[in-house]
Amino acid sequence: MENKIVKELLDPTNMKIVMYLMENEYATKKDLEEVVSEISQASLYRHLKSLVKNEILKIHSKKQKRGTYEKTYKLKYNPNDKIGEIIKNGNRKEIYEIFYTYIMTQLIDFNNYLNRENFNLEEDRVGFRSFPLTLTDTEYVEMNKEIAILLKKYMDLNPKNNSRLRKFSITSMPIEKEN
Repeated sequence: MENKIVKELLDPTNMKIVMYLMENEYATKKDLEEVVSEISQASLYRHLKSLVKNEILKIHSKKQKRGTYEKTYKLKYNPNDKIGEIIKNGNRKEIYEIFYTYIMTQLIDFNNYLNRENFNLEEDRVGFRSFPLTLTDTEYVEMNKEIAILLKKYMDLNPKNNSRLRKFSITSMPIEKEN
């Protein structure tokens, strides 16, 4: 069950829905149609149903509107806490599956980008690099705090007309030194 939750959270469409709800306490299907406008209404219903079934979202309220019910959705819990809990308590296989899902999501997103009719890595500001750093644990913690402050600054910006949704992912791990 836990791995299924992580897969749900790493799905690009679900990620957009969850990110929207992390910034806005509630959302209707109509609100979310604007967030994930690239998918059909039927697909959005399937995503919402799955997110509710896997207890990532909950239905906050239902209002009758023209013979049907308009549901308002809310996050059931902070998904970052849930992933952190799974990683903290998981065994090697579960952690590997989470990381595998994360990497595969990156590959799928990049493949989708490359399959666009027109793409330009430079113009679109696409980048991927590795930076080997030799840091003490204290320096590493300090660097992460600074990155978090910087990311928060940009996550709190209100979207403008020319804004584009961008995915910024960081992977960090110790590696063995080469001789």
